[in-house]
Amino acid sequence: MDIFDIFSDIETPKPVEPIVVNDIHLDNKVILKSDYKDGKYSQHEYYAQFVTEQILALVVSRIGLEAIKEIKSKSMSEIPDSTFDSLAGSLYVIRNKDALKVVGEDMDTMFFYIKIAKAAIKLYKESHELR
Repeated sequence: MDIFDIFSDIETPKPVEPIVVNDIHLDNKVILKSDYKDGKYSQHEYYAQFVTEQILALVVSRIGLEAIKEIKSKSMSEIPDSTFDSLAGSLYVIRNKDALKVVGEDMDTMFFYIKIAKAAIKLYKESHELR
């Protein structure tokens, strides 16, 4: 299997379930924004629920495996802000508006999608044991 095989269907949007890479998604729970704001869940848990296989593939392909391996800081400052800004625009286009409504999310902003991109990177690193 070639590395590009995992991105072969990126052009064909399709509904997908959240990826299961850790215990966050094992029970397919929905984390409401109010529960996140009340401190019942971490920031990562909240934003990670929006990461789909399509989003993960997009983020990994745009940032690149080598760059992801080099990320050591919690803020992911190794990746230029302009890269995250570009990713946020792409994630906005493929967003699931219904999912946002279900959890009570009303902040359909660039910052929101940057947080999703960073959650996708963290999920990818955890699932591939890249620390």
